[in-house]
Amino acid sequence: TVSGATGTLSCKSNNPSIATCSLSGNTVTVKGVSSGSATITVNVATSTNYNATSKNYNITVKESIAKLVSGSTTTYHGTLASAVSASSTSGTNSITLLKNTSEIISLPSGKTFNINLNSKTLTGGIHNYGVLTLGNGTIIASGSETLLNAGTATITSGTYNGYTSDYYVIGTQPY
Repeated sequence: TVSGATGTLSCKSNNPSIATCSLSGNTVTVKGVSSGSATITVNVATSTNYNATSKNYNITVKESIAKLVSGSTTTYHGTLASAVSASSTSGTNSITLLKNTSEIISLPSGKTFNINLNSKTLTGGIHNYGVLTLGNGTIIASGSETLLNAGTATITSGTYNGYTSDYYVIGTQPY
């Protein structure tokens, strides 16, 4: 938010393929488009008793691995685990995988998740203690099981591969 400015505001990105900016009143909103660096320049035009001025803001946009929709809020996260941590205890948390990733995530009890693998691959696994609907991609286990289910799980589609023949693709154990 730009405060104290009486001149007309404008903003510009030097690299709109990385980040864009927009104005609403005196609020500048920067939106990441893809990973990389950009400079956002905010200008204030000359007005009565004030000279024109500008300020550069160097930003770095990090790659998003997952999109979380929780209620009416959409957020982007650098890891699947970060999206799980930011999830709500009320309603369904819809997580869409945006890139292939390698991690093992734990879904806590008391939460409901709809995970769309979005034709991507999760190398690792899921330990589910809550309510899970899962599908539309591939999970390749990097540990003892692809999906450890100690909650309620519904698998709608996808490919699920165990790490070796000695491991379970889906394990159901009370924890």
